[in-house]
Amino acid sequence: MSKHLTKGMIIVVMIAMFQITAEAQQISMIGARVGYPFGVTFRLPFNNKANAIFEGIVGTRGNSISFTALFEGITNPAQRSEFEFFYGGGAHLGFYGTRSPYWDTEPDPFFGLGIDGIVGVGWNFTNVPVNLTFDYKPAVNFIGPGSFWYGDAAVSVRYVFR
Repeated sequence: MSKHLTKGMIIVVMIAMFQITAEAQQISMIGARVGYPFGVTFRLPFNNKANAIFEGIVGTRGNSISFTALFEGITNPAQRSEFEFFYGGGAHLGFYGTRSPYWDTEPDPFFGLGIDGIVGVGWNFTNVPVNLTFDYKPAVNFIGPGSFWYGDAAVSVRYVFR
């Protein structure tokens, strides 16, 4: 089975798992992340607080797949409930299938483990159940390729469960 087909099957299974368990786990949002890494993103309330969330990202880039868990704080700086500013941090685990010119000293395939930060802005539409965000997510690998990844940014569009 090709690597691309295997990656695609993993992402489809993850999406199905999240959709099936959305009500049981109280997932408040699920959608697509377009950027680096490209993939699926979901958010759920953390500790039943409106200003704290857990975000999970299952992403892919080239012949890799990564899993990121982030804890984020949310503020409404414009005093509007639709507009949000968020910030936080977490960790990632990635499985990389081929070498890159940026980190060709690693064996092929290999995995990476590290910490992430995140900062972004978002808009929660009031008439339709959609959340739109733009974020910047730098990361530091302690195990695996490179040491500091500074170029991860994305737009995410999520369906909001109400």
